[in-house]
Amino acid sequence: SGAKVSAYGHDNPVRWIDTDRALRLVDEMKSLGVLAVQATGGGEPTVHPCHEQIFAKILDCGIRLSLVSNGYRWRDALFPLIARMDWLRVSVDAGNAKTYASIRRVPEHAFEKTVSNIRRAANIISKSTYPTVLGVGFTVTPDNWDEIVDGVGVAKEAGAHNIRISAMFGPENEKPF
Repeated sequence: SGAKVSAYGHDNPVRWIDTDRALRLVDEMKSLGVLAVQATGGGEPTVHPCHEQIFAKILDCGIRLSLVSNGYRWRDALFPLIARMDWLRVSVDAGNAKTYASIRRVPEHAFEKTVSNIRRAANIISKSTYPTVLGVGFTVTPDNWDEIVDGVGVAKEAGAHNIRISAMFGPENEKPF
């Protein structure tokens, strides 16, 4: 198809909406009375090179914003925006670095970086007057089912307000379980 392939450890094509078009879409959403946006997708929203600019525009237009993220590649400019979001959920899906690295196809040190970003977000949220809710996602798979308790402990230690535990969805439905 001609799409570039990602250098982020997967074979998803690198594609995102043009920044100028995204900013115009925010204006259109505002004019249409859109009240809230959830940034998520079949990929990582914070991979977009200008995601902080887009998120800031959404918030500055008075539109409520929530984010589902892997929490790994967050840059400093994202943290002040987190304190203005309605909620944030970081997908961790593991109770330790080894499983995290295996599931996500990343180096083991990525687990601590992600948990550190959750801690930083929790610290910023705790000092904010806006009631942002910080959650951790844990999708149960045949590779991590025995780490649910550890995953809950990681979320609690990092300062998350909640953890969302869900079963994986796949072509075999419930067969893996």
